[in-house]
This record gives sequence, C-alpha cells and structure tokens, in this order.
Amino acid sequence: MTEVLPRDILLRVGGRTLHRTGFLAAMGAGRGYVEVKETFGRADGVTPVATFIDRDLSIRTAAADKLRIEYPPALAGLLDFAGLPYCGPLLEGPGANRWQFSDDQTNAAWLSNGLTSVIGGDPDPDGGNTACHTVENVANTSHIVGQNFPAATDNTRQSVTWHAAKKERTWAVIRSFPKDGVAKFSYVNLATGAKGTIDASHDISVSGLLKNGFYRITMSFDAKAGGSTPSAWIGGATGDLGIIFVGDGASGIYVWRGQFEKDVAIASSPIKTPGAGVVTRAADNLTVPVFWGPMDCTILTRIYRPVWADAGAAVDLLLPPTAFQLGDNATPNIRGGGVQAARSWYGYIDTAGADSNQTAAIPAGLEQVTLRQYKNLAAAAGGQVALDVGAGLGGFAAAATQFFTFGNQIMAIGRGTVGQELYGVILDHIVARGLRTLGEMLAIK
Repeated sequence: MTEVLPRDILLRVGGRTLHRTGFLAAMGAGRGYVEVKETFGRADGVTPVATFIDRDLSIRTAAADKLRIEYPPALAGLLDFAGLPYCGPLLEGPGANRWQFSDDQTNAAWLSNGLTSVIGGDPDPDGGNTACHTVENVANTSHIVGQNFPAATDNTRQSVTWHAAKKERTWAVIRSFPKDGVAKFSYVNLATGAKGTIDASHDISVSGLLKNGFYRITMSFDAKAGGSTPSAWIGGATGDLGIIFVGDGASGIYVWRGQFEKDVAIASSPIKTPGAGVVTRAADNLTVPVFWGPMDCTILTRIYRPVWADAGAAVDLLLPPTAFQLGDNATPNIRGGGVQAARSWYGYIDTAGADSNQTAAIPAGLEQVTLRQYKNLAAAAGGQVALDVGAGLGGFAAAATQFFTFGNQIMAIGRGTVGQELYGVILDHIVARGLRTLGEMLAIK
C-alpha cells in the first residue's frame, strides 16, 4: 500500500476535517494542513428556523446563515478509526412545515381522539419543557392526536415527522388517513426505537435516541385520491398492533414537534411553526474553491446513512441526491451521489458530449464509505469513472468526451443542480491526486 503524501491531498471537507484541523475545509495532511475557505449561504431571513442535532443529542436551531454541524444520534458516543466523533455538515434542500402550532398539541389546530393533550413542564428534545403528554380517556377506542393535511396533491407522497418518547405507554401507533378514507397503521417501540408492524403503504424511519428519551419518527405515504380530508396521527398503544383499547384515564406517551411536508417523498429536518402560518427553510449552499484542472484523482466520501437509502420502492425523489459536484452547476463536471430509486451510489463524468457513469448498490452500515476514481479526463480517449463501496473497485465505465477545463473551479458539497440536494450529513470528503485504493484513502489521518 502506497502512502498518500500531504502534497497529494488536494482537498478535504467535513466533520472529521473540522475536528482534526480546526477548519471545515483544508488541503494537505499531518502538520501541513492549509485552510481552504469555504463559502456558505442559507437565506434564513429574520428568524432562523434550520435545526440540527448537537453533540448532546439536543435539537438546536442554527444561527442565521450558519452551517449546521450535526452529530447523528445513532453514532452518539462512538469514535471513528481516527479517534474522532462522528459529525459533519447537515446539507439539505428547501423545506416547509405546513402544520400549525407544531409544538403545542393543546392548540385547537390539533385534532384528538380518545385523549387530552397536556403540556405541564415535561422536558423536550431541544432542552425546553414543552413536551405534550397525551393523556388517554377511559373509552374503548384509539387514543391519538393529529392534524389534517392542507392541499395535499392527489396520488402524491406526503411526509410527516413526529418526536415521541415513552411515558406510561411504551409503544406508539402512527396512523395515516389518505383521501380514499382508508386508515393505515404502523407501530414503533418507544422503549427501544425498534419498528413493530409497519403497514405496506408506509415508509417509516426512526432516528437514534435524542435528548430526554425522544425518537424522531418520520412517515411517508401516498395521499391517494377521493373525498376524504387527509390527515396523520400519533398516540400511545398497548403494544405492537395494540391501537384499540380501554384507556385508564391517566396513561399516554410524550409527543413534540409535528411536521407535515406537502408533496415531499422524504422528510427533512424539523421546523418549528409557532403560529398558524407555513414556515419555510431555505436550501443549504456550501461550496469550496478548487485549484486544479482535469487530472487523475480519487475522491473518498464518508456519509451518515441518509433516510432515503432505506426508503421503499414506492418512494421516488425524482432527482438523484448529490454528495459533491466539481464544476458546480456548469459543464463539464465530475460528481458523485446516490440514485435513490435504485438504492445505489454513483460516480459521474458530465460533458457536453458523451458521459461516463458507474453505480454500485448501497451496502449495509450507518457509515457509508464510497471511493470514486476518475481517470484520463483530458486524454483523447476520454475520462472514465470507477466506484468502490467496500467490496473492491469495480470496472471503469465507458469513456466520456475529452475535456481540458472544468465548467468552473468550484466544488459544491452536498448538492448538484437545484433539486439534487443530499439531505444528509457529510462525515468526511477527501480528494487526492492520482488513482488510490480504498485502503490508501482510509489511511489518511
């Protein structure tokens, strides 16, 4: 194995780079790190709304126009091979919460069946005391709270986010009610975060454990078509499949911050709605300058497993989530990311003529390590890309058209063109000169 020398590390960006060097983006290695100044923007407006999970597992609101460094809760307390915590920039496209009074289930905007919502000073995931206790009544019924969906488009996926914690009840039931009037139910164990029975029409994701015992639960489902008003609900259950039961008049679960994202297949980070209006979050825009032209290079990207990597076949993001794009939105460029519909990672060379594209299936694991080799970009035969996701380097794809300069000298991190945002966390991203193996790239400290 050949060591990757500091002079050959053209760029590194991400959480491990931040912890190791004090810079979000740098070049070189060891004692030879040099900062590469990134550019970041997010049009937050007067009131910041973008949230992230901090190192203490609390949900925090980022300052206006400031990058979010998220610590994935499923990796909390763990260190990577270099002895550094797992974290990185959380990079998303735009989002909007259309549910009213997201943190106040006692408000009349919220509907309830078989329970009373009580906010009485119980701790929530952002360090406050606004968690709602769903106190069930004594009827033989479901005991749930929810809201209607404003203007959901027929036959289109909708996304809902809840934060829930166990109290007297240790199971939660998630209920969807599409326009066809046929309710569907899924179950989550709030003592462990494990999924119970999941309805085939639901796509359910459960985060790692958050502050004060909460889990983030997201659900995607089809709005269908018909005359019913669509809605989504959550409440306590007696166990897996235990939705209908005689309540005891005192028990329930904790619920906090509900979110509805209209016509969106995959849920994004939660946005607080303090009143009756829709609250939107602008897209993250992180770029770094690059100082080299087309050459043989290797790009290693470590990403925390994104929600879309495990989405069901019915979920389609339409455009591929992109981890990086050198050339920004201009052609020619090289880029890498995921193909959500096919559950695969890809490497791509995009030119005004022929392109080169290689893919590999997304493997198991919370830390997704992908290596892409790009070669012969300026050669007459044209550039090619190969991919390694941990099972060995695959073959090089068919050649792209030759080019001598990138579309521009900018690398976008966590996005490609509009609509191709990653919606994920970049743990680390390293660009090295030459064609390197996965082992050689992983040895870079």
